[in-house]
Amino acid sequence: MEYNKNKFFSFKKIRKNRKSKFNHKVKNKKIVYKVNKKGSKKRKLIFYKIIKIIIIFLFLSLLYKYKINKAFLQIFDLKNIHNVFNYSIQYDKYNEIIDEKYKYLQNYFCENQNENLNQEYENKIKMIKIDFNGKNNNIYIYKDKDYTSKVIIETGQYEGKYTKQCLSALEFYSKKKGLENKDIYFLDVGANIGWYSFFIGKYGYNVLSFEASKINSYILYKNYCLNKDVIVTIINKGLDEEDKKCILKIVSQNVGNGAIFCENRESNYRAFDKYTDSIELTKLSRYNKYLLKNNLALIKIDVEGDEEKVIKGGKEIVTKFHVPFIMIEYDISMLKFHQTNVLEFLKFFENNGYKYSLVGFLSKEYISSEELIKISTTNTNVFIVYEKFLQ
Repeated sequence: MEYNKNKFFSFKKIRKNRKSKFNHKVKNKKIVYKVNKKGSKKRKLIFYKIIKIIIIFLFLSLLYKYKINKAFLQIFDLKNIHNVFNYSIQYDKYNEIIDEKYKYLQNYFCENQNENLNQEYENKIKMIKIDFNGKNNNIYIYKDKDYTSKVIIETGQYEGKYTKQCLSALEFYSKKKGLENKDIYFLDVGANIGWYSFFIGKYGYNVLSFEASKINSYILYKNYCLNKDVIVTIINKGLDEEDKKCILKIVSQNVGNGAIFCENRESNYRAFDKYTDSIELTKLSRYNKYLLKNNLALIKIDVEGDEEKVIKGGKEIVTKFHVPFIMIEYDISMLKFHQTNVLEFLKFFENNGYKYSLVGFLSKEYISSEELIKISTTNTNVFIVYEKFLQ
C-alpha cells in the first residue's frame, strides 16, 4: 500500500483550519466544512444588547438633565413656571420618595440663581435679618403690601403664640415616640413666604411645604438658598379634594395672600379680582404613604377658606391614621364663602376622635363643634388634637 505523503499533509492542514471560512481542495475535490457559528452569534448578540442598553441609558440621562435644565430656564415665568414642577411631580402618583426630586430642583435653583432670577418678583422683595432659634438668619420678605411681611418687620416674628404651640406639640411627639427631630415631619399647607416652615425647620424638624402661589414659591426658594441647614422640601402646588387647574386671586393690599377660585360662580367676589395667578392643585392622599411612614406629627392648614377641601383630599390621615395634631385657620366667613357646611366639617373631626381647643394643643381645655361655630371671631387658628394620643 502506497503512502500518499501529500494527502496526509493536506488533511493535517485542513484539521488545523476547521474553524476557517475558506474551502480547501484535495486532489481537485472540493471539501466544504460547515462552521458552527451559534456560539459566536450568541456572544455577539449579548454584546450588542449591552451596548444598546448603555446607549439608551446615556440618552435618557442626557434627556432628563436637558428637561430639568430647560425647565429651569423658564422657572417662575408667569406662563411656564409649572413645567419644572410637573416634570417631577408625575412620579409622586406612585408614592415614591419625593424628597430627592424636589431637593434636586431646589439645589439646582440655588446653584443657578443668576440665571433663574425673575426681575418682576425681585422688585417686590427684600432681605432682612431675623432671629430663628436664638440665631440671626437672613430671609426674604415682601417690601410692602403684605400683611405677614409687615408684622415680621414690626415685631421680628409672626404668630408667635401659634408657632410656639406647634413646637410644643412636636416636642411632645418626639418624647412620646422616642424619635429625633429630623425623623419627625411637619406639613405646612399654605406656606406663604415660609415663616412656619423655616422657623420649625430651624429646630431640626423635617418640613414639607405646599404653596400654590408662584411669587410665594419664588420667595420660598430664595429663603431655602439662604437657610440650607434646614430640612425643607418645597412643592409648588395647592392641595384640594381632586387634581385640577384653578385661579389664585390676590388682594392688592396683601399680595402674599389669596383665595382659590375654580368655578365661574365664584368670580363675583370682587375683593380678589385685580390680581390673578394660574395654579395647579393636587390631593394630599398622593403623599399619604410617604408622610405616614415618615412620622407625620403635625399639619398646619391656612388656605383662606379651602381647609375642608384639603382634608377631603387626604381624609385617611384623619379617619384611618389619626395624625395627632392639626392646626387650621378658622375664618367662618371664608368657609361659608367657599360653600363649606361648617358644622358638618367640624363634626367630621369629632366623629374621628378629635377635640377642639382655642388655648393650645396640650391644654386639654376643649370646646365642642357647636360652641366653636357660635364664635364670631374671624381669622383665628384652632388646635385640633387626637385625644387618644395624649393619654
